[in-house]
Amino acid sequence: MTIRYARWAAVSTKDQANRNKDKISIEMQLETGADFAEANDWVETAGPFTVPGASLTRYLDLSRAAQDMPAVAQLWAAAERRRFDVLIIYSWDRLGDLGKMVKTLLDGFGIQIYSVLQPGQIRPPAEYDPYADQSADIMLHSQEFVQAFRIADMRQKFKRYVPARAVERGLHPTAPALYGYRYTSNKEPHQLDPVVGRVLVQMKDAFLGGASYRDLARLAEGSGLPAPRGRAWDPSYIRMLMINPFYAGLTVFGRTKTVFNPITRRSTKIHQPRGEWRVGAGRHQALWSVEDFERCWKEFHNRVDKHRRHRGRYQLSGLIFCEQHAKPVYRFRDDARGMKYCCWRHFAIKDVALYEKVVAELIQEMQGFQDEPAPEGQGVHFAASLEELHVQRKRILSLAERGLYSVEEAEQKIAAVKKEIEQVKSSSEREVQTAANRQTVQQMAEHVDDLAAWFYNEDPKIVNHTLATICERITVDANGKIQFYWREV
Repeated sequence: MTIRYARWAAVSTKDQANRNKDKISIEMQLETGADFAEANDWVETAGPFTVPGASLTRYLDLSRAAQDMPAVAQLWAAAERRRFDVLIIYSWDRLGDLGKMVKTLLDGFGIQIYSVLQPGQIRPPAEYDPYADQSADIMLHSQEFVQAFRIADMRQKFKRYVPARAVERGLHPTAPALYGYRYTSNKEPHQLDPVVGRVLVQMKDAFLGGASYRDLARLAEGSGLPAPRGRAWDPSYIRMLMINPFYAGLTVFGRTKTVFNPITRRSTKIHQPRGEWRVGAGRHQALWSVEDFERCWKEFHNRVDKHRRHRGRYQLSGLIFCEQHAKPVYRFRDDARGMKYCCWRHFAIKDVALYEKVVAELIQEMQGFQDEPAPEGQGVHFAASLEELHVQRKRILSLAERGLYSVEEAEQKIAAVKKEIEQVKSSSEREVQTAANRQTVQQMAEHVDDLAAWFYNEDPKIVNHTLATICERITVDANGKIQFYWREV
């Protein structure tokens, strides 16, 4: 009796699918199956069913896999119609986590599975009894153990070597190069594209100067550079570029964590707190300094905070508060008498008069800053403290490995050290921001005679952004008195 067959071939990545007879490509799997069938005078009556680059892992049921992959749905339909007697696969691992589910499905229709690498006995279709012949089940379960070991080993190597690639070797954790850099090899740092680099630096400077993400998108479009991945310049993508530490010469592992939902078959990328990042000094050419990265990071979070979104079209938008009850002051048009700033309970003042008062008070405040000496920085102290804490953490791990600390004791001590590290990092970040604020104040104090012209002639978004970085709010009382509440400088 002639045996009818169908072939199954699958690879998990597009790169494997595009290979030509290399290793275990789609083409190689199909040809191997066809050669075996031809040698035994079998006839192909269905398929082939191919999965050219999709993961077959972590599926809870076969119906969901059939929705995601046409090959599974086609295999299911052909089996229901009993269009073949044997499914030829290259190896049991080509079915991934679907192996047991596919085996159960085909057993229900009296269809056998033959693996070229793990060959078993194929019985005539009329004599096949899946409950009497357990050889295929044994091979399937054996392959599941092997595959589980391989995946676990791969994940352990990833956890061991990929962080070390970033922290110790100064290389980007993943092979694809970031925008502005070119991939050279897996063992060499990414090479900077100087043309793209210059535009990115201009975007960074504009970002720190208060330009919106859409302004940065227009700047990038005006430069003539193509957008990443061939798309239009997207403000949300630019936002991520501005806070990527790679451009500051840092290689980081653990910025994001991917969580997979086996029910929806979707992965969610979760941004991790900076305390969980593992940071190394990159070997690539940086575009800007670590200090600029800290400023970009602070600026990003200032914009996220709804109370610090000073993006209005008018001077002082979002900055003016009532002194009496600390509520925002509203700007509105009072019929033909022009624009006013109003606290409904205490006062209403024309915008022109308010601007004059604010400018006069700003000039007076800046004159007081002119002769004020700058405090000494603590950067060296913070760096030494961090280095000492990291050494302390390594010492605890070493003692735990030697059995001098129990697991619980080691975890408690490491948690305490991590808390101290976070406190030192927080203090360091605060000092960086304070230094940036101090520099802005000093620049304004040096050009105090030009402050009025700057306030009235500069883009309101730039004025608002600059003032928001150095003062928390500007208050007005019922008598029209102006008060600046400065940030730490």
